[in-house]
Amino acid sequence: MMNDPKLIRCIIPLGKGMELLKLLKDEKDIITANKIDVRGGNVFARAVGEIQLETVDIIISQDRADEIFEYIYEKMEIGSNHHGVLYQFSLSRSSSYNLQESI
Repeated sequence: MMNDPKLIRCIIPLGKGMELLKLLKDEKDIITANKIDVRGGNVFARAVGEIQLETVDIIISQDRADEIFEYIYEKMEIGSNHHGVLYQFSLSRSSSYNLQESI
């Protein structure tokens, strides 16, 4: 079980999720992330149609959470207009995930 786990959630434009997963794997050795396609709307969407996005969730230990949060913020350009939303919060508990070497 992971002590003091954090969940980092990134809501980004459609098509950017796989890019983020690849970056996390290749540059940060993180293989425990999930990507889902989402859609929705708001008042603005009534004029332009439905909005399609991707959500990437990463469960990470507290000691790496700030590092990974800042990494995603920079790589996905979250500070730029219409590049997404990023937030993190504490989880009450989380299980570790390990693959066997032969897989």
